[in-house]
Amino acid sequence: MCDITHQGAVLVVTPSGPLTAEQNPGFAATVVGRLDPGLPQVVVNLHSAPIADSQGLESLLDLQEHAAGRGGEVKLAGAGQLLDEVLRITGVGDRFERFPNTKLAVGSFAR
Repeated sequence: MCDITHQGAVLVVTPSGPLTAEQNPGFAATVVGRLDPGLPQVVVNLHSAPIADSQGLESLLDLQEHAAGRGGEVKLAGAGQLLDEVLRITGVGDRFERFPNTKLAVGSFAR
């Protein structure tokens, strides 16, 4: 599934393995269920997710839509070369602020 931790007020979500329907079913619903009340600040650490299928990309978009609806934001961090290319080609990556690592993504919420 995924590992969910807090770094200050930021929820850091790390999928375990590919972000696909088979490997991470219900990803967005799981994360939404763990959001604190108020302004959601979420970083999805994609370091351990080498690829995402259409359902995985849709989960990221669903999560972003939910967070934005509450005035929050989802940022992506640590995507490998292949996943980064998928995000770029599909245009999904254009909907997110992206960072090379989780530390920079979490720190960006303080700006």
